[in-house]
Amino acid sequence: MKKIILVIFFLMAMGLVSVVHAKPDHILWADLEGGYQWGSVGNFWDPNRISEDGLWNQVFVGTGYFEDLYYHVPGYLEGDPAYDPSVKSSIQSIWGSSEPMPVGIKIEFRKAGETEPTWVWVAEEGKNTPQDFLKWWNEEGPGKEGYEIEQYLGPCREEMLEEMARTASSPISSAKETSRIVMRELAMPPAKTKKEEKKEAELKAVRTPRVFAGYLRYENARYHNPDNYGDIAGFLMGMAWDIDNFSVGFIVPYDYMDFDGWDAHRLGTIIFGQYNHPLSENLSLRFTVNGNYMNMNVLNADAVNTFGAGVSTSLTYDTDIFVPSVAVSYQYSNDIDVETKYDHQHLIKVGGNIGLRMGDNAVFNVFGIWNYDAADYDYEIFDDNFADVGIEMGYNVTETFYLSAGYKKVVAFKDFNSDMVFLGTTLIF
Repeated sequence: MKKIILVIFFLMAMGLVSVVHAKPDHILWADLEGGYQWGSVGNFWDPNRISEDGLWNQVFVGTGYFEDLYYHVPGYLEGDPAYDPSVKSSIQSIWGSSEPMPVGIKIEFRKAGETEPTWVWVAEEGKNTPQDFLKWWNEEGPGKEGYEIEQYLGPCREEMLEEMARTASSPISSAKETSRIVMRELAMPPAKTKKEEKKEAELKAVRTPRVFAGYLRYENARYHNPDNYGDIAGFLMGMAWDIDNFSVGFIVPYDYMDFDGWDAHRLGTIIFGQYNHPLSENLSLRFTVNGNYMNMNVLNADAVNTFGAGVSTSLTYDTDIFVPSVAVSYQYSNDIDVETKYDHQHLIKVGGNIGLRMGDNAVFNVFGIWNYDAADYDYEIFDDNFADVGIEMGYNVTETFYLSAGYKKVVAFKDFNSDMVFLGTTLIF
């Protein structure tokens, strides 16, 4: 998502200017329907690239700096003798929009080694837009001396859609995360301890058991080509009610995602129903249906709302000590905010889990899941398949209170790696 492809335009506020001598790798653009907008990419106020008085900064573009060109917005920085809080708040209020400047400001440019500005652009209150700045830059400003801004006058819709497709294929996308939760928590959960199995059977004989489960998780994810590193911290909690061989319930996952250049809050709900059918004393078949919703709110950008549903089935053979299981899951997801052929996904998972019970109170699980994205993308995506491998250890503290800890890794996905650790608990009452 950091690589959202946008059209170059002049940047104001902390990262004021985007200019380039040649076509940049990443185009700054914030509207699929067209129109330049005020915005930013990266960290512009680099302490290694400011003047000694701290008021001038090298002009920045998405792929680098003009080493010999500086800019200054009088009144914007608190260290400026002409500091005016209304200037800063007004500029920040139009961040990411194409609205005219709400206050009158001027932006000064000077070459390295000079003390006085060579060019000055004046924005009139409520009048001048990003398009006005681009015209001034090329006709009267630094563009006349070779400091060219690459202009893309039409909306980069195709490039934007290509990036959306690549992002949707990532293992950490909302659709993939929902599919992961369904597979690991519902379709093919880890084997239980002997004590947990016994307690659930006792409760079913007298009433409807209620199961509360949750975990905390941390994931370190790394994209390559280009590099982008990030951390994901979150939790999951859910409730289930067992009625004979049927179970119904819900799961609420939350994540905070912090990557280079962007961060986001993600919150969702998964509702499910299950039927457990015993085939023999040791063999059982499980069917799962689910519906899901996920909201991903990227800070300083629009939210992405994803709806979906799925079906899963699994087969488990319980020998009392060894508990192997296999599962197949299909999930359909649709992004209601994007009305294109890239707004949906068909995700298929096939996996296996082996549980090893150690006494009555402990169990060790190892699992592997193959993931396939069957969506029809016209553009190159990161990859259409990968694998999750992991381990999990569980222990019954009491008859009704269970703790677990585990590790999961994404493997065989092009230009992406991730490692996740989690600590969970289950309470039966």
